[in-house]
Amino acid sequence: MDPNTGAIKAMVTDTDYDLNNPNDLSSFYTDEELATFADNEVKSEEYEKYLEKEQEKLKEQAEASKEKADDDSSNTQDIIEIATASPYAAYLNAKGEWDHSAYPTTTDVQNEIWRNGIISNSFEPGSTGKVLTYAAAIEEGLITEDTQFDDSEGYLNIGRTMVKCHNYALGGCGIIDAKDAVAQSCNVAFMEIGKLLGPELFVKYQQLHNFGQKTGIDLPGEASCEGLLYTADQLGEIELATSAFGQCYNVTMIQMAASFCADINGGYYYKPYTVESILDQDGNVVESVKPTLVRQIISEETSATVRRALEYAVTNGTVYGVQVADRENGVKMDGYDFGGKTGTAQKLPRSEDKYIISLISAAPISSPQLVLYVVVDEYEGNDEDGSAPVQYLSGRLWYAIKDYIGLYSELDADVNDYDWQSASPSDDSMSGESLFTDSEGDDAALPVPPAVVAKEQTDAAAENPDENIIDPEAAIADPADANAAPDSNDVIDLPAQPDVQPAADANAQ
Repeated sequence: MDPNTGAIKAMVTDTDYDLNNPNDLSSFYTDEELATFADNEVKSEEYEKYLEKEQEKLKEQAEASKEKADDDSSNTQDIIEIATASPYAAYLNAKGEWDHSAYPTTTDVQNEIWRNGIISNSFEPGSTGKVLTYAAAIEEGLITEDTQFDDSEGYLNIGRTMVKCHNYALGGCGIIDAKDAVAQSCNVAFMEIGKLLGPELFVKYQQLHNFGQKTGIDLPGEASCEGLLYTADQLGEIELATSAFGQCYNVTMIQMAASFCADINGGYYYKPYTVESILDQDGNVVESVKPTLVRQIISEETSATVRRALEYAVTNGTVYGVQVADRENGVKMDGYDFGGKTGTAQKLPRSEDKYIISLISAAPISSPQLVLYVVVDEYEGNDEDGSAPVQYLSGRLWYAIKDYIGLYSELDADVNDYDWQSASPSDDSMSGESLFTDSEGDDAALPVPPAVVAKEQTDAAAENPDENIIDPEAAIADPADANAAPDSNDVIDLPAQPDVQPAADANAQ
């Protein structure tokens, strides 16, 4: 995502279906399963027609007897009675509705496969949410990056609840300043910052960051997460403490990405969008989409402070993997200007001990041009890995895309000669007429990354700028190391989320 415009450069989910034949479910289900879904589809449609007819009969009877026919409670009771007596009763839930979870239809499974989880699925962000807390406290003048916090015990008692830091087993993070609290992802420090903010300010900055509201992205099925965040009145001590480090409220990936972009780009919140221009059949631009600035949520000074903390998290904190392109072979991207924040969120129900791990990062962090957000739901691996899998995945992705965005290592002699703003919008992602075919309809060569084109115009001191970043002996931080521990939020008795918890908007697909 371009943090300076809100433009989405790429968006990928784990469901891989054929866009040219989206109704083909044969790679996901057996013929027997598909037949069952189709049968359920027919029966559910038959039930809707049956219910409509029976309700119409009751309405006519009520009108004939001059009884009130539009009472909601009586209508609900009528539906339940009709459902219980219907030939479809075995397929219905207690409310008299088709039980889609137990008896999914073809439409249900299609919508699940087609569902874009990046905009439609919500989750607790975990420690990536600390960026908002930090930015809010800096903006309000409640802390500076040098403000110190005491995490000498590795936990904080909130009322009768002990809430632990991820470094609890190691005795806590010790005396730590605010910038290092971001880098080490210290829960105790962020609970203290939450206290300083208080419920009203914390909720104010959630709203400024557009949490609990749709971003307005130009895609269907976006969830708002309305009802999945506490109001100021609902934020008690424990709710505020845990919310301050990113638990007990929900976001979507697109909400978090847009929020993070604003925190690092100078404080400007842009509406995310995927379409930059619309062309006619002759290739002429008939409509161009311009970036939409919604509001400024923090000052440029605060944003610069946030960037410093995120860079420090890469160089001295928990984000040890973002510069590692190949863990097994020790390939590191030395000299690259990254910033980022890890997140490890415990899912509901807490007793199942399941986690979502994530990493949101940006480059170059001194003047951000691209944000990469990677989320892995319930990683099936070693519990001791913490956020390591998503860190190394992010590193490999950055290694693959760095040339396309013009990201040079500080070790390259001509890095400062490249004009970040010189590329036109059409050259921002790739050069060449077409990714797949040329104007004759023949196979075309892959486009040359714009950074490579720029490099050819400079005094290239080395033909392969990557030669100096291959270091087989490079020491890759051990996730178990105290100085680079993954930020697994080990929390006792985390509170549940607000009582009203819609998974997404009713029309979200």
